[in-house]
Amino acid sequence: MAANSRSLFDKMMLYFERETSIDFDFAADLHNLWVQFIDFSNDRKLFISELDGLPPSVMSYNCCQFLHQVQENDFIKLLELRKMIAKTYREMLGLDVS
Repeated sequence: MAANSRSLFDKMMLYFERETSIDFDFAADLHNLWVQFIDFSNDRKLFISELDGLPPSVMSYNCCQFLHQVQENDFIKLLELRKMIAKTYREMLGLDVS
């Protein structure tokens, strides 16, 4: 009976370690995705600044205004994603008390 108890304990520890590893991999993947989004957002910001440098026209102005609004909305979404990633890390580390 003691041997079975020890075997069960070892199996449960293996299970928890595997689940924790999966959670950390998921959080790391989220972080990598966030970094890619930031890179894309920075590329678009550079493109918008290049459009701002074009000779003034109604079309370039409208395009820039639209892209500025998209950029602002995406930035808010990026902040929400970063907040979710931080919350996921805190929960995995047992630091989230809520």
